[in-house]
Amino acid sequence: MDTTPVGKTRFGPTGRVLACVWSIVLSGCVLSAAAVDRHVVVISLDGVPASMFWEPRESVPTLRRLAKAGVAAEGMVPINPSFTWPNHATLMTGVGADRHGLLYNGALVRDDETGLASVRSQATREELVRGPLLFDAFHQAGLTTAAINWPGTLGAESIDDNFPDVPSGYDDMTPRLKRELIETGVIRDLGGNHFKTASAPARDEVWLEAACHVIRTRRPHLLMLHLLNTDGTNHRYGAGSYASQSALALADSHVARVLRAIEEAGIADRTTVFVLSDHGFGPTAKWIVSPNVWLHEAGWLDVSDQGEPLRGRAFVLGQGGNGGVFLTPSSAAAREEVRGVLRGKEGIADVLSAEDLAGLGWPRAGEHPGVPDLLVVPAEGYAIAYREGRAQAVVPVTPGINPGYHGHLVGGREMEAMFVAAGPDIRIGDTIGRVRNVDVAPTIARVMGITLPWAEGRALDVFVEPGEQPSLSR
Repeated sequence: MDTTPVGKTRFGPTGRVLACVWSIVLSGCVLSAAAVDRHVVVISLDGVPASMFWEPRESVPTLRRLAKAGVAAEGMVPINPSFTWPNHATLMTGVGADRHGLLYNGALVRDDETGLASVRSQATREELVRGPLLFDAFHQAGLTTAAINWPGTLGAESIDDNFPDVPSGYDDMTPRLKRELIETGVIRDLGGNHFKTASAPARDEVWLEAACHVIRTRRPHLLMLHLLNTDGTNHRYGAGSYASQSALALADSHVARVLRAIEEAGIADRTTVFVLSDHGFGPTAKWIVSPNVWLHEAGWLDVSDQGEPLRGRAFVLGQGGNGGVFLTPSSAAAREEVRGVLRGKEGIADVLSAEDLAGLGWPRAGEHPGVPDLLVVPAEGYAIAYREGRAQAVVPVTPGINPGYHGHLVGGREMEAMFVAAGPDIRIGDTIGRVRNVDVAPTIARVMGITLPWAEGRALDVFVEPGEQPSLSR
């Protein structure tokens, strides 16, 4: 049985060649005279649609102040697949998933014995992300970096203070940072059990305090902070619901605390702040579809008495806005037969091939083993269940719960993320239309006089000449 995560260890010779190429590219970074007195703070409010930022009824006074002091985009287009970790990888690389290779919220694990697939979030940067990161470029330029709850950074050597987004909580944190958070009382449970079982707002509080501590004591040139409560709330209750509005208002207050820490550190006049999100949310789901039921009925998948998938030649790993179909073994005939089983069923809008996905920004199937054989696209008002093979293929959502999902194909405005930037080099009070998230990393790099030769994105047209306007502390 091979349960090796689909990551660096399974790329084989191709992966080793890519690693060498990226090493050469990084060593050849074109660095202008780095502005060592400049700082960048990036705050990702996970799962906040652009539409919520622009909704006048939302309570986001801090974000509105930042937008007035800088620029705000009408929307920021995420990449496919529109999950949290792939888009955070794009934000720190400047390339899409076809190049950075992070396709899930963790490492895809294939069980060759059972034919099932799952996602493991306890995975390292080397397992997850191909190529150099924005952190690597800063480190190469002799600048300091910090990442707090940023996905895909576990074990990244170019991050001076790292509190990675992994289930282990405190275990994989940079030792220096862990020691200081214990000394300051941010960490009260040394084993991390309280953190692992805490509510989403409580975990955000820990990450927020960690980021503010690093800003005050270390003044890093680059700090990237990822907060999650908005995403979890929008998943459970739907974007724009009363709970969603409350979560966004709380997140706005968190941004205010980061700005206060920047002021207390004495670097407000030299800091550019980006507040953004990774993705929006598809239409609220009213029905949950379990394609594995149909695969079981057609003889492709064995399930337990409770409906849990056990073993199969075909298995759907549902992720809300899409469902990847994995075949064991894979063949053209099997793909067409399984597509015939699933197409036309209730709640399924389409079943795409791996070739279709390559045209939507995914890697080519032969270049990345994490690409599914087929992708199930839900119809509006439906979501794809994670793995259930229950007797009923389509079930209504629990009354009173209006869940939202990511993973939907990028194209509709509902999946667009928010983007706000303000700082000494950013224009004041401008709306810049729709932007791409591949452009964020090059824009951050330009603040420090760094170029990213590997990036497919370009620095956004948001800058003014130095000295033409007052600082963020105005």
